[in-house]
Amino acid sequence: EHRGRTFIMSEATLTLKNGCRWEETEFKALGAMFSTVAVGTADNIEYYKDKQTLSRRFQRAYAAISHNLTELEPLAFQLATLAPTFDISPHCRYNGYRSILNTVKACLDNLQLAIDTCTVKRSTLFFSADAVYDKLEDFGVQMLKSLSILITQALVLVQLCPPGQHFVSVASSPRAQ
Repeated sequence: EHRGRTFIMSEATLTLKNGCRWEETEFKALGAMFSTVAVGTADNIEYYKDKQTLSRRFQRAYAAISHNLTELEPLAFQLATLAPTFDISPHCRYNGYRSILNTVKACLDNLQLAIDTCTVKRSTLFFSADAVYDKLEDFGVQMLKSLSILITQALVLVQLCPPGQHFVSVASSPRAQ
């Protein structure tokens, strides 16, 4: 358990138990990525907790990543549960909301690579701290925060649109006016 979140390992998949039931969506891989990144982040927070100087910036970055993951995951989960209702047809399962979720997954994939590099090389002589830190900052701090903002706005748009439609009519929606 870490910061109120319980991690469970079952059948080689990590599930983050925070109310998001990713296994009930078609975006199970995204849910698994959130769990994997959260575990790697928690490990590095623990590692850098008692270190000095250089480690303080890593500690701050991992704390920000943990905060951003906690903020982003429920938003992404909410969008994942809604995305299928905006498909053009059952045979054409693509829409802008799926693209946003694919972007979140790509960001988490890149962030996980940086976390893995940090975890494996953090105590070696050849640890490229600046390069790893830049990736943590780019993908874990800046991108995750930006994606939270984007998804928040997408969820507002979902509320304004008629069911299954991507566009809102200002004339038919007093709230959009």
